Amino acid sequence: MKHIVEQLGKNLKDTYKGVSTQTHKTIDNTKCRTEILSCKNELKKLYQQLGESCFYQRQKLGEAVMLDPLVCDKIENLLHKIEELEKTLEPTQSNMTPNEIKHIKLLHFCPNCYIGNAPDTEFCTNCGTKID
Repeated sequence: MKHIVEQLGKNLKDTYKGVSTQTHKTIDNTKCRTEILSCKNELKKLYQQLGESCFYQRQKLGEAVMLDPLVCDKIENLLHKIEELEKTLEPTQSNMTPNEIKHIKLLHFCPNCYIGNAPDTEFCTNCGTKID
């Protein structure tokens, strides 16, 4: 009987460690994806700013288009950052089965605490924040 209880305790610890590890990976991935989306939104704004500047120079001033080096540097830095962030996602995803990836994609992640919630949940089960 003692052996069974010890084995059960060991199995529970192993299961908890596995779930905890996967949860941390999921949270890290979610944070990384959020940062990638933020960078892509900033990138769109910079492209728009660059385009408006070029249009103004060409149409309004009749000058040859000169690209703003500061904006171009920001764009290059964001593209590099996005590339690096996407590289960090690849190893974690390659360790997961297609079923695990499908399950994670079905979850709605809280924008406040990054906890996965059921798809039909309107408010986070962890912190109560409204989920869009």
